[in-house]
Amino acid sequence: MAAQKLTRGRLIQIIVLMIILVSAFVWRTVTYQPKIPTKAQTTTCNLNVGDCVFIINNKQVTATLLSKEPQADTPLELLVERSRYAAE
Repeated sequence: MAAQKLTRGRLIQIIVLMIILVSAFVWRTVTYQPKIPTKAQTTTCNLNVGDCVFIINNKQVTATLLSKEPQADTPLELLVERSRYAAE
């Protein structure tokens, strides 16, 4: 590819694109909010046997399978409730 002469139009185009890129970088840097990690323990439970109780961020969470007889091609309904009181 042969080098082309830098014209006034190309210089303006380069400057405009640089302004857009720098402003996008600054905007993303200023508005960045780090994600707060969730403290959860890995637990395995069997919803066919009964409800599952988890502790997430020191709060008790209960998972219940609403449909007691799962069938093929039927979506399962899962109820997840958080207790109002902190787990001890």
